[in-house]
Amino acid sequence: MDISRVLICVNIAVFSAFCLLPYSGQVFVEKWFGLNLGGILCGAVWQVVTYQFIHATPFHLLANMLTLWAAGKTVEWKLGLRRFLILYLVGGAVGGMTQLSLQHSEAEILGASAAVCSVLMGFCTLYARHYITALLFFFIPVKLPARLLGWGIVCASLAFATTDSLPEIGHLAHLGGCIFGFLATRFWMRKAVA
Repeated sequence: MDISRVLICVNIAVFSAFCLLPYSGQVFVEKWFGLNLGGILCGAVWQVVTYQFIHATPFHLLANMLTLWAAGKTVEWKLGLRRFLILYLVGGAVGGMTQLSLQHSEAEILGASAAVCSVLMGFCTLYARHYITALLFFFIPVKLPARLLGWGIVCASLAFATTDSLPEIGHLAHLGGCIFGFLATRFWMRKAVA
């Protein structure tokens, strides 16, 4: 089963339904299904999963789904369905909670970026020495080893987070997802060798 494609379809369907809601409905969905401190403190623990399926803009959705499409099937084939879902859902939850714990604002956290970063880092860990073509700034093709892409995302996320650059982006969520993706994949790789 190709669960990465199913996740892409679910994300697109949720975004389409979200766009059809009136503004008040969108605010309600963001408040109760986006990840926010108030919701978590009130016991809305489902937010650590549901926020991963709500995107703010078409570009936000497109960037995440293209990355998931590029890396997801290969990672799923290598790790299997159960581990892939752990990588995606738990990586997204860890990334979201990292952002929520360390961010300076009360804004809701939305999107699959942390989950996708976890999957992408899983790919970069599994295929560390393979050369891939990445799109720098989404349009400049650059050929580099997969591990360099992974650690480049980690360094960029850390740099943006510490300098407060582009504050509307969840850099700490990306970082948390990447770290989880790396650690989980390394653990599974070592377990497979043992």
